[in-house]
Amino acid sequence: MQESTLRYRSARTWLFCLYFSGTMFESQQPFKNTAAIERLTSPAKFANALNYSRSLRLTLDKEHTKAIADYTKSIELDPKSASVYSARGYVYYYEKEYELAFADFSKAIELDPKYALAYFYRGSAYNNKKEYDKAIADLTKSIELDSKNALAYNARGFAYSYKKEYNSAIADYTRSIELDPKHVLAYYNRAYAYEAKGEKILADKDRQKAKELEGQPK
Repeated sequence: MQESTLRYRSARTWLFCLYFSGTMFESQQPFKNTAAIERLTSPAKFANALNYSRSLRLTLDKEHTKAIADYTKSIELDPKSASVYSARGYVYYYEKEYELAFADFSKAIELDPKYALAYFYRGSAYNNKKEYDKAIADLTKSIELDSKNALAYNARGFAYSYKKEYNSAIADYTRSIELDPKHVLAYYNRAYAYEAKGEKILADKDRQKAKELEGQPK
C-alpha cells in the first residue's frame, strides 16, 4: 500500500474521532466536523480536508487571522460547504466583523436550510444586536432542527427575557438546564427571570446553584 494512501486513511480515522468527540468552541457548542469527513472520500480531496481541520484548530487557539485565511481557502476549494461558511462567520463575529459574520451565517443557511448550527449562530448574533424577534425566529428554527442543543434554548430564553416574556424565558432556561445540568449561565439567566417576576426565593436558589457549579471542575 502506498504511503499517501496510508496517510489518507490515517487522517480520515482521526477526523472521525474529531467528529464523534465534538470540537468545543469557547461557547461550549459542539462543532461537528462533518464537512471535513464528507470531503475525505478520496485522496484527491485530502488536502482540502486537512486545510479545514487546521482552520478549526486555529479557531480554538484564537489565531483568527490565520483561521479566516484557511476557511477562505477551503471555501474557494469547496464553495458549497455550509459548515465552513458558518465556522468562518463564527470567527468574523468574534472579531466584531458583524456584517461579514451575518453574510456567512446567511450563506450557510442558503446552502443548507437544515443546518441547525448556522441558525443558532445567527440567532445568537441577533441577540447581541438586540433584534430579539429575529433572534427568536432563528433560534426556534435551530431548536426544531436540533432539539438537544442546550445553548439554543438558553439563547432564546435570553431573547424572551429582554422582551419581558418571562414565562417563556423560564421555560427555555429550564429546558436548557435539563439538557445540560451544569449550564451555569442558564441558572443565572433563569434567576434574573424569576426575580423579574417577583419570585425571589427561586431566583436566590438558582444563583446559589450557579455559584456552586462555578466552583466545580468543568
